[in-house]
Order: sequence, then C-alpha cells, then structure tokens
Amino acid sequence: MSALLPWQHASFLSFAQRRQQGRLPHAYALTGANGSGPGELAAAIAASLLCLEPGASGVACGACAGCALRLSGNHPDLSRVGLLDKKKQIGIDQIRSASASLSARPQRGGWQILIVDPADAMNGAAQNALLKTLEEPASDTVLLLVAHDVGRLLPTIRSRCQRLDLPAPDAASSIAWLQTQGIAAAEAADAQALLDAGPLALLQALRDGRLATLKQQLGVLISLIQGRLTLAEARRQLGEAEAALHGLADLGALWTRPRDAARWPVWADVAARDPLRASRLLQAAIDARRQIG
Repeated sequence: MSALLPWQHASFLSFAQRRQQGRLPHAYALTGANGSGPGELAAAIAASLLCLEPGASGVACGACAGCALRLSGNHPDLSRVGLLDKKKQIGIDQIRSASASLSARPQRGGWQILIVDPADAMNGAAQNALLKTLEEPASDTVLLLVAHDVGRLLPTIRSRCQRLDLPAPDAASSIAWLQTQGIAAAEAADAQALLDAGPLALLQALRDGRLATLKQQLGVLISLIQGRLTLAEARRQLGEAEAALHGLADLGALWTRPRDAARWPVWADVAARDPLRASRLLQAAIDARRQIG
C-alpha cells in the first residue's frame, strides 16, 4: 500500500517541502496514534522517492517505470525489514543484511530506501548495527523507521532521525473515511465510540469481527452486573473466559467517554453520563471478569 490517506497529507507535506528545499534528512522516525498508519505514510514517502515523475505535491504517479517496479515488489532500491514468522524481535542479522544492500549504489540511479517496520521491535544488537549505518549515511540513502513506541529506540538513533508524528483524525473524519471503505455510518460511529482508535485499526476491527465480539462480550458482562444472567450462563455464553475477554481493555473509551458509550443501545440504561459512575461501572465489569475467570 502506498496511497496517501486523507489525514496524512499534512505530515507528507512536511517531507515534500524538505525534499524540494534540498533538506531531506537521511532518516525519519515515523510514529502515530494507533490506527493512524505510520507504516502507510512510510510507504507513500518511499513511493514518492522512487517515482520518476511525482506530481506537484510530491505524490508518486503510480504509472512510471519506477512505480511499476515498486508495485510489482521488485524495485532493486527498496528494502524492507520486519518481523519474521513467529518472531517478536528484529535481529541483528536482518539489519546487517539490509545495511549491506545500502552500501551499493542505487541500481536505478535515484534513492536507496530502507523501511524498518516495526523499528521499535529491533533488539539492542540490531539497533546498534543500524546505528553504524545512521552515523555514516550515503548521500543517496533514506531510512524510514516506523516506531509505534519511539521511546524504545536508542537515544543515539532518535537523535539521528527526523521525527514525523502522524496525528489521528478527529471522529467525524474517521467515520467519513470508514464510509468510503463500505462501512455504514452507524456501524462506523459505533466502532469509533467503542474502540477509540484510528481509522485503520477501526476498519480492521470491523472486518475481522472483533468489534462484534467485543459488543457481545460486554453485553454479557452488563447482564451479569445487572443480575439478568447467572455466573454459569455468563461462562457458557463467553466460552473460554481468558480468550473471550482478552480485548476488554480496548473498551477503555467507554469509561472515560460515557456520552459516546450511551449512543450504543445496549448501554442506554446502564452507561453513566458522569465520570464517577462510569468508573464504578468499570470496577463492576472488572469484578465480573474476575468472577467468570
């Protein structure tokens, strides 16, 4: 994916202006709110740099030879490092291999680009290996480090990167974008109120059924709190308690934004409109979870 998302234009403009002014940094640390898409922004920046005929705004044309190579996944000047299957960290060998590819001249005569995502998953040895590349960057290389938690990067890495923060759009913009993805307005509003995340995270939760599952789980908890269900019935409906309630923390917005929560029908008679009662409701849900678990 390399298309620029609507709420990313301001951040992309910062990159485009630096490029036009000849002040493009050799490394960016891209971060953003959950679901705002820093990885997608990194892809859009890489696409712009590899495009032979970018538009006036700097966005890749999508049609030139450079874009064709990138879209086919075969551009020789674009490298990516990510988590390998069943691994929780990016290791030193991955970084060494990627850094070695940057030591050669660009094959297409433009930029050499390395995307590390998630960069905050690099272990200490990998970060130290990357630091060597950052300390002596080639003039035609750009590193794009996508870090959901920038604080996990070494201070020496952070100091050598231009930070690019990607804010999440407001609720109305998120809902509007979700509608362009085929999500009904009411369903999009429910997702926004319940999960309090960025548009990409909301879309994923809607498509993989997680939002529907959370609604069902929370409905069971509320019925238990109100005495409409016995513990045995709640256990039966929730199934494997630990797995079923794994996503309960994602509903944190309900406890701090009771007015939004009240828009969801199952909360109509129980969601408080004041923070004090909302916090009590949270405690009741936690107590119910302990009883079930």
